[in-house]
Amino acid sequence: MKKAILLSLLFAVLPTNICAQTVNEKRAESYREAKEVMPPDLYLVFRVADRIITTNDIKRPIRVAVRNNVDCEGILGIASNSQKCQSIGLLPKIDKASNFDIWAAQVVGTMKGQANAAAYSDFGTIFLNTAMLKELTGKVDQVACVVAHELAHVTQNHSAEEREKAKELDKKTAVKVSKSVRSARNSQNSYIAAMAIMGGINAGLGNSTYSTDSALNNLRVSAMLTRPRIAKAALDLQPAIGQSFNEMQGLAENFANKAIERIQYNLRDYSLELAGFNRAQEYEADLLGTKYVATAGFNPKGCIKLWTETMNHSEDKLIERLLPEGIEDPGKGSSSESGLSLEEIRKAAMNATMSNSRLDEDKEKDKEPDYKKVPDDVLEALKSHPDNLSRAAAIKKYLTTLNSSSLAARGKSKLNTVFVRNWSYDEDSESTIISDSFTSPGKAGSKENGITGIDVDASLGF
Repeated sequence: MKKAILLSLLFAVLPTNICAQTVNEKRAESYREAKEVMPPDLYLVFRVADRIITTNDIKRPIRVAVRNNVDCEGILGIASNSQKCQSIGLLPKIDKASNFDIWAAQVVGTMKGQANAAAYSDFGTIFLNTAMLKELTGKVDQVACVVAHELAHVTQNHSAEEREKAKELDKKTAVKVSKSVRSARNSQNSYIAAMAIMGGINAGLGNSTYSTDSALNNLRVSAMLTRPRIAKAALDLQPAIGQSFNEMQGLAENFANKAIERIQYNLRDYSLELAGFNRAQEYEADLLGTKYVATAGFNPKGCIKLWTETMNHSEDKLIERLLPEGIEDPGKGSSSESGLSLEEIRKAAMNATMSNSRLDEDKEKDKEPDYKKVPDDVLEALKSHPDNLSRAAAIKKYLTTLNSSSLAARGKSKLNTVFVRNWSYDEDSESTIISDSFTSPGKAGSKENGITGIDVDASLGF
């Protein structure tokens, strides 16, 4: 009797195991094909991204790629922040015989480059660079954290949000720039009026007007010579800011320089506030990415170590460079950590600027020049995302609100099917597109029906 019961239990369990095994084997068909056609590093990123995308039910196509770093400034003689350099940085690995300069730049960049990853939500594309992969050797959970973080940028459409914010700040800053130009123009007009009055007095007294005429002529010549420099500089600025900057046309060099001194602080505030906005996006991507990781069955605690030891934080470094000396970044922890409240930080900023030199008009009004002080709204924007250690602390706190095992179980249920996300390897760009549609494992990655994988004859009939 016991033997019969054991046999019945065995046969009851066996079909389920066989079925599960068959599902895994069939899914593996697609990945075996992918492993044969993709470079190993790209295959790693593809598999991790595919798992996160599928388990989290992300409903849009995603392109993944691995890129070498490019040392444009050192090798190619191109400014590292230029559009041309950025374009070269997106190129796949270049053969030495095809273009030696770019090949050399990629080799040098791979050896000394900073670990980094990027996302372009407009195009649904994520990149990891080779320096990043070197840092993540043997750390699959941290690879998942990087991929999930970049996927969160895509799903939240952060590129479009940043573009809208940049437009908003462009208009806001343009008003400040116009004010700075107007102040310099008023000073120049006062100077011209003073020279004209002095010339009139000299003429009335029968004295020579040569010095005043010469001064006014020199001013006109100087204004004419500064025109090309102003126009050229305006082209490198955001549209509205550039238009306001170009209002300096007609200013002599010394008055234009006065305006530019003020404008530098206007541009500083623009960069600070945009960096603060980007911090908020990074914070959102951190937390949502951590949830993606847990749902995909990876260990989300790997994200804590990642953000303290591996990832590069460009926003923090930019803010540190732009803030006045002695002013603590409001994002670096709470008042108990920094020892200063936000109000005290603002007061310290005001005191720091009081020691700076003032323009004549500011001396007359006996007040601090507002263009040197970091505005309150800009300081407020910088609070939205903390430094590395606080960033990890925020993730650790967030993990206490997540039921990781429940999320992982929910994600695993998405894998209990023989169907897989269709994918297409693009040899020209050395990237892989993970589709938002599913197909049978045998058809995934097939070139028979082109990039789309659509069998148009079967779809349309004859």
